[in-house]
Amino acid sequence: MKGVPGTSGNQGIKGQKGDSGQNGKPGDDGKCGDCGNTADWPCSCDTHVIARHSQTDRVPSCPPHWVELYSGYSLVYFESQGYGLAQDLGGSGSCMEEFQVMPFLQCGSRNVCQHGQRTDKSFWLTTNGQDDIKAMAPLKTEDDILPYISRCVVCSGVQFMMARHSYSNDIPDC
Repeated sequence: MKGVPGTSGNQGIKGQKGDSGQNGKPGDDGKCGDCGNTADWPCSCDTHVIARHSQTDRVPSCPPHWVELYSGYSLVYFESQGYGLAQDLGGSGSCMEEFQVMPFLQCGSRNVCQHGQRTDKSFWLTTNGQDDIKAMAPLKTEDDILPYISRCVVCSGVQFMMARHSYSNDIPDC
């Protein structure tokens, strides 16, 4: 025979922490995010490519929030075999990664290619403020020429770029 239940006792002391449980199932994929900062690549945003020329022997920087793709030397125009090709100074084709006096090849119908001919010419954007007399002197090597060739950079960004010209010595307002 059982007796009448007694009153509840005092609460006991806290026990030790148990072992960790098993990992749960993976969650669902999240929603696609916005493109955000142009430094986060790859990005599916519309991108624009521009070239900037310093007219000095120093490589210019890209505009804010633009990414440098490469730097080089400012090519303006070249002529070969009686054909000429001018470069848009805002486009990447005007910034050659390496300087070469004859920066092109000519390939014939028999898959024979020649690097520059005696009558070929290349025209490069010059640095500003060099001694004109020295610049006109015959230069013997590419190393002699490099201080007179403007440096450039090719940049990529999602912002739309627009050029504004003042047609004077004054820098125009943006």
